[in-house]
Amino acid sequence: MQSMAISDRNTLKRRFTDGKYLSQQDFATLIESTVNRRTDQFYGNWEKGRAYREKDVVIHEKQLWIRRGGDCICSEQEPNQDPTHWEVFPDDGDWTIYSDRQVMWAEVFDRVGVGVGGDSAPKEPQARLDVRKQREDAQQSLATETDPPSTLLKAAPGRWLVFPQGSTQTQTTLIHYSDAIKAVQPDQEQQKPTNIPLSSISYLINGLSTQSATWCTDASNGFRFCQGITQAQEDKVLPLRPEDGEAMLVVQPRSIPPLPPSRGTETSSTHRHLGSLGLNTAAPQAVVDLSDPARGSLLFLPNSAASPTLYLLGPDNVADVPYMSLGVTAQETSLISNATGGFGFYRGENYTAEPPLPAPSPDTVLLKVRQGEQSSRPQVGIGTDAPAARLDIDDQNVQVQVQILPEDAKGEANPAISLYQKFGETSTAELTAAIATRAEATVSGWQTSAERGFVFQQMSPATGQFTACQEEAEPPGESNLLQGRTHLAIREQGFVGIGTDNPHAQLEIIGDGGKGQFLFHVETQPQPRFSICTPNLADSTQTFALATQIAQAVLSTDTVGGFQFMAPSIPSLYGEADADDLDNGRQLVTISPEGRGRMGIGRPPRDYALDVQGTVQARAVYADTNADQVREVKPLFSTLWKLQNLSPVTFEWNADVAPGETGVPEAATSPPSERSADMSNEAGAEPDPWLDPETLPHQAEPEAAEANAAPSPDQQIGLLAHQVAEHFPQVVKTASDGSQSVAYPSLVPVLVQAINELNHKHHKDVRQLETQIEQQANRIALLAIVIGAWAAIAFLKLLF
Repeated sequence: MQSMAISDRNTLKRRFTDGKYLSQQDFATLIESTVNRRTDQFYGNWEKGRAYREKDVVIHEKQLWIRRGGDCICSEQEPNQDPTHWEVFPDDGDWTIYSDRQVMWAEVFDRVGVGVGGDSAPKEPQARLDVRKQREDAQQSLATETDPPSTLLKAAPGRWLVFPQGSTQTQTTLIHYSDAIKAVQPDQEQQKPTNIPLSSISYLINGLSTQSATWCTDASNGFRFCQGITQAQEDKVLPLRPEDGEAMLVVQPRSIPPLPPSRGTETSSTHRHLGSLGLNTAAPQAVVDLSDPARGSLLFLPNSAASPTLYLLGPDNVADVPYMSLGVTAQETSLISNATGGFGFYRGENYTAEPPLPAPSPDTVLLKVRQGEQSSRPQVGIGTDAPAARLDIDDQNVQVQVQILPEDAKGEANPAISLYQKFGETSTAELTAAIATRAEATVSGWQTSAERGFVFQQMSPATGQFTACQEEAEPPGESNLLQGRTHLAIREQGFVGIGTDNPHAQLEIIGDGGKGQFLFHVETQPQPRFSICTPNLADSTQTFALATQIAQAVLSTDTVGGFQFMAPSIPSLYGEADADDLDNGRQLVTISPEGRGRMGIGRPPRDYALDVQGTVQARAVYADTNADQVREVKPLFSTLWKLQNLSPVTFEWNADVAPGETGVPEAATSPPSERSADMSNEAGAEPDPWLDPETLPHQAEPEAAEANAAPSPDQQIGLLAHQVAEHFPQVVKTASDGSQSVAYPSLVPVLVQAINELNHKHHKDVRQLETQIEQQANRIALLAIVIGAWAAIAFLKLLF
């Protein structure tokens, strides 16, 4: 038969107050755990008028009294006044009581045992004080949340030994039997399952010697020190358990693999144990785990790390817990953090014992390593806690700053090196210089806000270094950057000077020895302008300029000869002749400032706006004869007879003909012998503008061999200028050198007028012929009428 379990009062209270359904076993435990006056013959405090039987026990005046033999009586006198019926509970001589000193002393010889006995331990005490909680006495109902209400769990017993036998120092030992066994369900008793122990015993030994104080345990979770729950009433303290409260200090063991062999030692097959210390945490996650819920944690040698590591963790009441990790491996030492502010190294003040220490400030920053606010790329600041570049060096003492790979507003790094100079304590940093480039670019860029821009000079050969500035116009302490020979200067307005440190244009190049200068976009000119200036003997300059405006580009010069475009007269520019000599070459194009401007192609221009030594090919040539461009407009008459005096010829160009010579045989220039007699109606009078084409003279037909000969590729067809000038001087231009030229497009109106004259003559002749035909028709019609009338009369006469 299964023995009834006995539970203490607090356990019974929990059974009846936790809201669970009570079983038959629960009520049996309740009955077994209470005192039954009839069965146990213990009535508590003595009561007057109650009936007591033999061997009934009561409490009176802090002593136990037992009823003497005899019948049941109704006690009317107090036990200490009724020796007939009551006597003091027998004394076994184990204790001596000193009531005046409130002391009770054990009279035993060596050892005292409370609850002595057990399953395997000896029956006698094994220490000066051996307190045992036996399994039978500890049986209680502890149904877990996951088990049915009828499931029982035996409470684990234990022992407490003070000065155990065999100890060599002051020692106490606590033993906890944790081999609790789950009870069997009532409906499963016939199956008789095998009971499986949950675990074995654990112990705690506390020892003290002259050398050390020792705590030793084999509990799996080690040592735990808690801050208990504050209670104002004693009855609420008794139900508390050792694990109730907040963990303040925890020392836990952890098993590690055996060490590998070293220095000739053999490998151990047993695992070793190391301690883990947890402060303010019940489950340390490292060899040393120091936690503060409000400020964070420190983990030294965390369990999850395979190498020596130190963790600093922020409080876990935020979404992303900030942390810092310091680790060491055979390859590297790593420092890792997810803090948005990165890593900061600050210069501290003098240490004082009065807390708190001063917080770091931007003025005390030494080094800052962080992740960019707009990007995930690293930033390093030296002397600043807010780096704006991948490397930002700020020396606030001398107020200079250097940035390598500065970032823009989007966090993108610009491939640049920036130098800043600060002026005054309250002024902002001004960009002194910057070197920039991009991976996809083909050039590098320089930027500056310095008053004098960029200057590239050769240092003084005497010192080889920059010296302190001595000019009063420059700020004191500034390096004199104008002490050497200037090779290149980039001024603040964007002007670049080569050979000069004071350029007056966007680009100014001055040659050595004053040979001349090049200027691009002169400062005084509003349009983009490129100028070349050459000094002459009159202590003045001659300028060639190329400029552009909104609607046009402009070439200008103040030279007398204007512009000349020439080609070298030798095959190679690097031959023996001086190719740099501008006079040594062949003229291609010449633009002269004479008049309104003249251009010569292949020769200097004469009296023509365009003078071409060669042929001209174009799709169309237009003459500006708009009504608003001409005056004294008169009709053109009598062109047909004049054209009869012109002799078209074939010819070839003669490059060797001197100006003024014609190079044409005289026979080709004279008209036919009969031409002069037919040109006019009478001497001194203009011929009729509407001449009969039949009266016009004709040239003789060429010989058959000459007509069939193939023309030369250089052969040209045209009119002789001096012959055209006799009849049409308007289309012939005589230059200053005596040469004559014919404006062939101007002969087109002459041909048009000649065609009109022929057309007029043709229409006149057609009208005369039509008149003659009409007159002849009228005559024939009249004759036909007369003949018809005569025939009719004759016929009538025959009839009548």
